[in-house]
Amino acid sequence: MRIDDGRQVKAARAILGMTVQALADAAGLHKNSVLVVEAKKRIRRHRFDTNSGVARIERVVQERGVSCDMVDGQPTVRFATTPVPPKYRRRAPRSE
Repeated sequence: MRIDDGRQVKAARAILGMTVQALADAAGLHKNSVLVVEAKKRIRRHRFDTNSGVARIERVVQERGVSCDMVDGQPTVRFATTPVPPKYRRRAPRSE
């Protein structure tokens, strides 16, 4: 997962039903930092910076099950698909 566009942050926040303040608190940032990231069309960052504001936001969003990607050059946001553990799979109907 990689956030490349501020619109992805705003969309992920909307999908999760989080306010700007809630996302900022979860990421350990000030709410203005989240607003600045959301306002950017193109997010540039150093590839080794794992503690930046964007990296913190990515971790929060990913931990809550939302995935941000670029598909055909367009920013996309969706719930991450994870397989259901065998314990919770539906059983096949009994044949009598």
